[in-house]
Amino acid sequence: MTLLEGTLFDQAMFGAPVTAPVASPPASFEDLRGWWVQLPRVTSVRAPDTQKLIRDLRCWTGWATRATAEALATSHTTVQALEAGRPLMAARSGDLRRRLYELHELVSRLRLLADDEPTRTRDLLCRPDAHGLSPLAYLQEGQAAKAYLAAIDAVKPRRRAGLLVGDRPATPGTATSPLVD
Repeated sequence: MTLLEGTLFDQAMFGAPVTAPVASPPASFEDLRGWWVQLPRVTSVRAPDTQKLIRDLRCWTGWATRATAEALATSHTTVQALEAGRPLMAARSGDLRRRLYELHELVSRLRLLADDEPTRTRDLLCRPDAHGLSPLAYLQEGQAAKAYLAAIDAVKPRRRAGLLVGDRPATPGTATSPLVD
């Protein structure tokens, strides 16, 4: 795998963590026309620690192990293993790393909207929207953006559809310029 393939981040983020540091590209290279270009050094970023992500989720929501496992669509023994610091095997867990990362991102934003109260955060995650789906249901369908929008709608519902009306609406015959030529 080379640095230019673009799969290093995907493998580190959603697959098994990269075990060895990635070699940085050469400090400079020559262009076809003879110009030298200096490249900045590339620093490797570690994949998020699954143990920390689980710990954050449980702290922010007050969920028990089984509730966390239900939100991640996995078993409670897998959540216990992650909490204990055991590595996540991509072959056995599938896309659990991606689901954990998306749930962590959603809850980290929602807890700010819920004034960092675990009970209110849990309520926002489970409250259904106009379509009858909760943010957790959207996440389990793989729609992280819709999950966040449903949670925002739970905090502040959308207004009725229609045109905006100002505090001084125009009445017919009082406009200063004709509305139609």
